[in-house]
Amino acid sequence: MAETADRGGRAALETLERGQVCRGVVSSIERFGAFVDIGGFHGLVNAAELTWAHHFDAVSDIVEVGQTEGALSGSV
Repeated sequence: MAETADRGGRAALETLERGQVCRGVVSSIERFGAFVDIGGFHGLVNAAELTWAHHFDAVSDIVEVGQTEGALSGSV
């Protein structure tokens, strides 16, 4: 089962291009950002890139685990 998930993540990673906007589900939150599951591949959205609209004290003020978010692909 882990091997199947690994293949799915690798396939998702191979389809991403720099600057591409994709949707994913927030899988965990850390003080430095949020990890987003994009089709079996987990990417990090840095806290500074979560919003430019206003100041926030904690990443959890902006996103929640399980929330569906749009993400812009940076370095792949």
